[in-house]
Amino acid sequence: AAVVPNYGPLKDGKVICDVGSSFRMVVHLDPKHVESWSILPYGESQDSANAHFADQMGLFGQGQYKELSSVERALAHRDLC
Repeated sequence: AAVVPNYGPLKDGKVICDVGSSFRMVVHLDPKHVESWSILPYGESQDSANAHFADQMGLFGQGQYKELSSVERALAHRDLC
């Protein structure tokens, strides 16, 4: 199930969101490794002409997350950088 912590008054069968999250992150802490996912309501850029201005909006609205790169994975591929 997706976690969408937006809320507001109920009107005509719809929630009118007046507050909510501007960033969501889920972290799985395991003794052997850490996994994490995040999402922004719009995108990383504040420039409306940039491809990353609203590229996360659809995922955010569906309660989905994108996996974050791990330090372990980055170190494993350090020779590619």
